[in-house]
Amino acid sequence: MFFSKHKKIIFIIILFLLLLGVAYFVFHQAQNNQPIACTMEAKICPDGSSVGRSGPKCEFTACPSEALSGYTKFGNDVSGDFNNDGLTDAAYLVTKQPGGSGTFYYLAVVLKNQSEDQILVSEVIGDRIAPQTTEFKDGMIIVNYADRKADEPFSVKPSIGLSKYYKIIDGQLRPVVPPLGDVNQGSDWSQTWATYYLAGQNIQFKYPKDLQVEYITPQDWPPQITIKTGQFICNVQDGTASLPTRTLKKIYNNNTYCIEAMSEGAAGSVYTTYTYTTQKDDKLISAKFTLRFPQCLNYDDPKKTECQNEREAFDLDGLIDRMVKTVKTQ
Repeated sequence: MFFSKHKKIIFIIILFLLLLGVAYFVFHQAQNNQPIACTMEAKICPDGSSVGRSGPKCEFTACPSEALSGYTKFGNDVSGDFNNDGLTDAAYLVTKQPGGSGTFYYLAVVLKNQSEDQILVSEVIGDRIAPQTTEFKDGMIIVNYADRKADEPFSVKPSIGLSKYYKIIDGQLRPVVPPLGDVNQGSDWSQTWATYYLAGQNIQFKYPKDLQVEYITPQDWPPQITIKTGQFICNVQDGTASLPTRTLKKIYNNNTYCIEAMSEGAAGSVYTTYTYTTQKDDKLISAKFTLRFPQCLNYDDPKKTECQNEREAFDLDGLIDRMVKTVKTQ
């Protein structure tokens, strides 16, 4: 009897301690979830900028030099209002040597803010490249540099002139493929477009000789343009593993396109033949061409990431829409 009462007392004590622990845990979590009001102090950084306190411990945000710890600045700054907030921002190249013989180049952007600056760093631009100039034009930060061909070793001096384009989108630094120019507006890119005449068909149009991409390669270029009368019909058909042909219907800049695409693989690449068809006045205009897309996963980083980013950013629909606008019959 005595031992039975003793066990009950021990059980009650243990239960009380457990409930006390649970209550403490709940109280502690509630305290942590409450918003923290930090003081409005500012820390002056070595470059003259200032940062404020933030976070659960109200610690000072890292200065630009601290945010870029491990990077080395390379070259001069380019300035401009990158995010259209009325403040002058800055951008420049930085390098990082994680070990070994590699020297990796990145684009660093300093977005000015009324309270504190924001530092953004791009994905790697290239390893042991030869930077040329960095400029800000038409809302894009343009990094010009020389690199090697995909199959060349690092012992070869960079000799292929390339450019990468970046924009601030939703507060993030993102690579973009530049618009190849609306030839009707006389943009800079349109100056590189050539005029193509189809003998015997009285058709002429403009097209870019250079797509300004590194990994995507045109095969049948310029496109084959055909004009005929008829009714615009698009029988949408999704591609499957056993059926590489697919047909999509898209609207771009208020123009409706029927897009047929047929893909086949060969030697680590995918060759896709496209046919874009749209109606202009009472005519059906079609543009047929083939592009080669390499398998990005066959590359090692940084080229694998570069290839994937280029694929995502490449605005093929916009390119064809601009070309179709230039089609004329004589």
